[in-house]
Amino acid sequence: MKRKDIPFAFLPVNKPAGPTSHDVVAAVRRCLPRKTKVGHTGTLDPFAEGILILAIGKATRFSDDVHGLSKTYEGTIELGRQTNTLDPTGEVTSEMDVPYLDASIIEPVAAQFRGEIDQVPPAFSAKKVDGVRSYRLARKDKAVVLEAKRVQIEALTIQLIEPRLLRLTVTCSTGTYVRSLARDIAESLGTCGLLASLVRTSVGPVQLNHCVDLAQLSEEGIHQHRLPIGAVLSQYPEIELPADSYQDLVNGRIFPTHEPLPTSFIGRIERHGDVRAMFKCQYQRGVGVSSSFVCYHE
Repeated sequence: MKRKDIPFAFLPVNKPAGPTSHDVVAAVRRCLPRKTKVGHTGTLDPFAEGILILAIGKATRFSDDVHGLSKTYEGTIELGRQTNTLDPTGEVTSEMDVPYLDASIIEPVAAQFRGEIDQVPPAFSAKKVDGVRSYRLARKDKAVVLEAKRVQIEALTIQLIEPRLLRLTVTCSTGTYVRSLARDIAESLGTCGLLASLVRTSVGPVQLNHCVDLAQLSEEGIHQHRLPIGAVLSQYPEIELPADSYQDLVNGRIFPTHEPLPTSFIGRIERHGDVRAMFKCQYQRGVGVSSSFVCYHE
């Protein structure tokens, strides 16, 4: 596979429990031609599994847009035990009895967490305190005080599968910590808890069945599972622009057009059937098209 074959591509990887997100990036780099740019669009905790979308080549310019997509997770909450990391990898900090639970008790609690909520991130997180990553302070047993952040819980279901184990499915905005959600749900049920398992099952329109398994990663596998920008950023329609718009957009000028276009879109310019460049575009009626950045074909 030549590098020019994937100038603008996203690669969804099915990450198993264990490796870090940076481990996955390194594994993909080893399968690609030297100096190919690869970056993730949002980390997944080492104990977690599921979709990790990587940006390859100039698609890294769109990483923030992918990071902002809603995500769906499936996981389990262990009740009656809590660790300092709020997951199975940490040290136990609290143990409590678990009260009797059934659907009539659980559903009203679930309802409290749907919609906009204020959530305190875990101490073991990448949030910064006075310029220092929170997890670095927490590892030194230093007190960490983080401010609550407003997040959106778009959908949430919770089921009791064992007396001390809940199953949850949640669709949420970027910035949501499912570990914190597990902690807060357990507290609302009158006990403590931790997130025992977690699988990210979707990122925007990308589903698990779109992913290449990390264990089967190869140059050919990357080629087969790569996704074009428009397939991932479906909130932005992808529109082919006329060839004469190229110089204006590349040089930061407005390309005048009277053709009605969406307010925000991905602009594509082709040459001889191949993509020459892609732009993140804004359209203003009566003015024309401007671009915040451009990705060139390599």
